[in-house]
Amino acid sequence: MRDLPPPRSMPDTIGLNPFTASPFLPGILKEHLDDETARWAAEHCTAMGELVAGPLDELAATADRHGPVLHPYDKRGDRVDRVEFHPAWDEVVDIAYRRFGIAAMSHRGGVLGLPGRAPEVAKQALFFLLAHADRNVVTGLTMTDVLARTLRLYSPELAERYLPRLTTTDGTGWQAAMFLTEKAGGSDVGANEVEARRDGDGWRVHGDKWFCSNCQADVILTLARPEGAGPGTDGLGLFLVRRSLDDGTRNAYVINRLKDKLGTRGLASGEVTFQGAHAELVGGPGVGFRQMTEMLNQTRVANAIVAAALVHRSHLEAREHAEGRAAFGRRLADQPLMREVLGELAQEAESCTRLAFHTAVLLQRADAGDATAGALLRTLTPLVKYHTARRAQWACHEAMEVRGGNGYIEDWPNARMVRDAHLLSIWEGSGNIMLLDFARALRRTRSGPALVAALTELAPGMAGRAEAWGRELAAWEELGVEEAQYALRALGEGYVRLLSDALTSGDREAARG
Repeated sequence: MRDLPPPRSMPDTIGLNPFTASPFLPGILKEHLDDETARWAAEHCTAMGELVAGPLDELAATADRHGPVLHPYDKRGDRVDRVEFHPAWDEVVDIAYRRFGIAAMSHRGGVLGLPGRAPEVAKQALFFLLAHADRNVVTGLTMTDVLARTLRLYSPELAERYLPRLTTTDGTGWQAAMFLTEKAGGSDVGANEVEARRDGDGWRVHGDKWFCSNCQADVILTLARPEGAGPGTDGLGLFLVRRSLDDGTRNAYVINRLKDKLGTRGLASGEVTFQGAHAELVGGPGVGFRQMTEMLNQTRVANAIVAAALVHRSHLEAREHAEGRAAFGRRLADQPLMREVLGELAQEAESCTRLAFHTAVLLQRADAGDATAGALLRTLTPLVKYHTARRAQWACHEAMEVRGGNGYIEDWPNARMVRDAHLLSIWEGSGNIMLLDFARALRRTRSGPALVAALTELAPGMAGRAEAWGRELAAWEELGVEEAQYALRALGEGYVRLLSDALTSGDREAARG
């Protein structure tokens, strides 16, 4: 029997580097990056992990406890809509944007000494580690990264103008946001009412946006219906709106109030009214919504990465507590029921991490021109986002329960983790919306055969199970609209279980070897 921990021991994860403590994340880097880039990524992931194990977690917790404050007016009564943050928020921003350059590294070379652009997997590994501590700054970080990519893909003129400000790492860089949700249109974006009107050579945007995270951002992408455009999503355009204009004056929109949220309390999420704000067109009717869908798929990859980070940290929190605490004359970790819980958490930590990074790998391949990877990315991302968000909620609850009463106390990390986890199944689409989007992508991309082939390629021994799912898919495709929706959850959850098994199986390792 192992020696017992000291009496009254209350272990935590302070000093535990989540990168070097992971039995699989370093291997993911080696598998999907060339040797030199994998070494570069591992070096900086180790450095990020050390910060998470040290000051970063407390900085993030402090910023969350002392959330943003909106100052609508200055002392002279002029409208300013200044959002005040605690200094701890600024320190986390500095780590993410300046020190590690996470928002910049996919869009230009030279970040952290890497000559070219960083591969998606390397960037997401740093993002994954940062999200062990912070779920506030990472939201704006995601939107800044995605906005830069959107401009690169769809508007070279705007990219030339704004990418230098979005990708600088000198501490003066811009942050970005996406304002999509309206009172009339939450998930039903086609019902949106915000209107864009031509004004000379430009556009003016009018109307209310209901849920605007990172609302203090310097530059915003928003959906609006150009005057005279048709109904539904085909009538929407995608516009870029700046906070300040070239002459330094405020653009014409106001932040009405900040949301009082369950979690991610350090993030400024507000309600915004456009009052004829100057806007620049990224994509007009028939194009703008498709561009927005591409943006959402990228933010959903990030959502899955954050969810996986919470599952991973939940396992570390539970494991460290159970290894360092005794009850009834034995270590908690040596007792059968606890070993069962820890085993489930360990399994989910690996499964969710591999699933999330699988979407990052597909994005990396799609950006390199792989059309099959692009179709798989479009189909799988909403499904992986749906699954990992739910598992994060479960894992954070389990880790809180393992720690017991202390887990329920704000001095410990569990309560904040539980609160933040509940955002992940809502942000960028709730569970039902993700399943409907999975179905929509299945039909539009005709990716069913590729999904089956992907399982067999990952784990040849799963060919029989993959073909059986393919038959389920064929039967589902014959159903009517209502019947298909009733059967959709089982179809999607069945595939994600197969994909998880393929990504974590020994058969896959043998195939790679």
